[in-house]
Amino acid sequence: MFDLNMRMNTKLDAAQAAQIKQLLWNNTPQDYIARRFKISQTTVSRILHGRQWTGAEWPNGAVGAMPTSRMLELRDMPPALVPAAENSYQTDPNRHQRISDAIGAIALEIEQELEDDLEQSLQSAADEARTTVEQLSSGEEPEVLSWQAILDRAGDLPLVKLIDEGEDDLMKKALGMVFFALSINEWDKPQAESLLKDVYGKLKSKNH
Repeated sequence: MFDLNMRMNTKLDAAQAAQIKQLLWNNTPQDYIARRFKISQTTVSRILHGRQWTGAEWPNGAVGAMPTSRMLELRDMPPALVPAAENSYQTDPNRHQRISDAIGAIALEIEQELEDDLEQSLQSAADEARTTVEQLSSGEEPEVLSWQAILDRAGDLPLVKLIDEGEDDLMKKALGMVFFALSINEWDKPQAESLLKDVYGKLKSKNH
């Protein structure tokens, strides 16, 4: 007759099963036990709950699953310290370097993505700037964001404050064209001021 429990016990011998129960009794982490005996953590859990090596004794002489009283005691106990010589995390001399290299590689990828996004944003702004200046040069009137809309959305920007304090309506109109062409998160960027100078210059030339 096929004995499933015997079949599942074949990776270990009785002595190893007893050692595992001793380690579990001492609150040793299951993942450490699995690495040490080259078995799955599921197997360790099955031994803990009496589904494998049922006949192997616990340190108190009990068999089967770990006694409930001991399980309750272990809940309030810290995990047992794993010997440094047997801890793969501590014995790997290159672990910290490998982690550092991995983090560095991820950081470089993120930095490159940010640079690509910035480059695309600047290119988009440059295209919008050329379109606005070309419209002015050809006599077309680009769309304009009203000054009140600018104050409502970005009244605290230094450039907006400076222009608002003056009485140059042409400058306000130029800024309205610039802000209409750019996305709002580009309004405080250097390209906005550069575009403003070009548009303002074209407006002044057009009005003379």
